[in-house]
Amino acid sequence: MCDIVARLQAWWRKPVRHRKTRKPATSTAAEMQALKDAIAAQQAALAAQQQEIQQLRDELASQGSSVDQAQAAASDAASKAAAAQAQASQQQEAVIGLKADVSDLRTNALSTTVTLQEVQKNVKAEIESPVALHYRESRLRRAASRRPNLCGGRGRWGPTSTRLSTR
Repeated sequence: MCDIVARLQAWWRKPVRHRKTRKPATSTAAEMQALKDAIAAQQAALAAQQQEIQQLRDELASQGSSVDQAQAAASDAASKAAAAQAQASQQQEAVIGLKADVSDLRTNALSTTVTLQEVQKNVKAEIESPVALHYRESRLRRAASRRPNLCGGRGRWGPTSTRLSTR
């Protein structure tokens, strides 16, 4: 306990320090008005920023819908292009088929023309050959001799008729 008493006595003997007290800050009306103006300016700036944020949101939403519209238009265009491509393929296949048909028809027409020309040549040769002429003449003579004479003269053509040349 002695020790505690000695400490207490020493504490009582210490000189007391006086703290410097601050004088309360006196605000003047001008400082208060400046602070109010600063607060009002900050609130106005905040309102302007909020309005700008809202405009940006609206713009973003309209761009989003524009993007959606553009994507829909691109999708529609892609589907139309695919349909046109399919139709073009079908038409190309049809054209290829028609070209093959036309080629076949040309070949057939050429073949028919060549065959017809050969037949005409053979018929002409047979008609103009001496054997064919002799055969026709003999058929005509036989036919004339078998028919009754309706003209009153000799032969089928009457009294002034001449017979075909005999050989």
